Amino acid sequence: MDYKIGIIGCGGMGKAHIGWWNMLENCQVTAICDILPEAMDAAEQISGPVARYEDYEQMLDEAGVNIVSIATWPNMHAPPTIAAARRGVHIYCEKPMALDLEECDAMIEACDENGVSLIIGHNRRNDPRFDKAKRLIEEGFIGQVRMIQGQDKGYEAGYGMMNMGSHLFDSMHILFGDVEWVWGHLRKDGRPVTPEDIETDGHRGTGYIVGETATIYLQFQNGVAGIAEWIPDFDQTRYGVEIIGSEGRLALKNPARDLYHYPEPVYGPTEWQSWEQIELTPEENPYDYPHRSTAERLCREMLAHIEGGPEPSSCGREAMKAIEIVMAVHESNRRGCIVRLPLTDRRHPLKVWREEAGLQ
Repeated sequence: MDYKIGIIGCGGMGKAHIGWWNMLENCQVTAICDILPEAMDAAEQISGPVARYEDYEQMLDEAGVNIVSIATWPNMHAPPTIAAARRGVHIYCEKPMALDLEECDAMIEACDENGVSLIIGHNRRNDPRFDKAKRLIEEGFIGQVRMIQGQDKGYEAGYGMMNMGSHLFDSMHILFGDVEWVWGHLRKDGRPVTPEDIETDGHRGTGYIVGETATIYLQFQNGVAGIAEWIPDFDQTRYGVEIIGSEGRLALKNPARDLYHYPEPVYGPTEWQSWEQIELTPEENPYDYPHRSTAERLCREMLAHIEGGPEPSSCGREAMKAIEIVMAVHESNRRGCIVRLPLTDRRHPLKVWREEAGLQ
């Protein structure tokens, strides 16, 4: 089957989506949409001549696309997803999935009711280095797992959790499954955050955000403990996850999320250069990553699902779990206690906290 693809949002990620879809032999980007004509001009340099729209509803009604890629800021993920689903159009949406659990639930419900596929751009789920790391852990390569540590790129915690936090928490989920409970502590200017610190319109469409630094503790259902940290201006080369075992460590970190091994459970300053990169065999890496994008594999899984195959690992239901952890962090910080998952209250905890404090 051949597919016509529409792109909603023609910034940097939108242009990347054009390249991914047009790389596939049975897909072609035929329509683009953005409120800025100059953004569409730049996108068309990659796509070639396509139909152009400034209104995504009009594109969905007129362009005859089978799939849309939504590459807008997070505050514009839910509305076009729901609009596309109601028209029977399949959706590839960028991360984070949405601004809160109410939006995530609405997206999933619309896709379920209309029988369309929804995948979220958590491309670590399609990264063969994560596949190998998970296999090595299960085989006991580093002994009994004691902890997984995650570190952000160096953004402030509030914005960072709604940006790369979705990737970081999803990375932890890939390796160790569902989270049982969360404890979170957020600070600003060295003190605990207050409702007055909450921003209602975060940077780049991230909605309600708060905090400069964060310390987060996660307890996975399989018994593994996890810690995630947000420290502004931290060394970005440490972005990623590190798994500590009784007989060694594995790390999936920047600059290219390569897989590294350290043969002891602890190490000191004189040994920091002793990590060794674990290479993948051609059989383990048939798509030649990182030279080709992991998103290509994600797109192929989506097409297989549309044609009757299994639901992709980055489907909406799985991707929502990263957003749920972010919401649980805020709820834990608000209440000063651990919070168990899944959350029954689907409202944004920061919105609730402001309302309780009498803030508009």
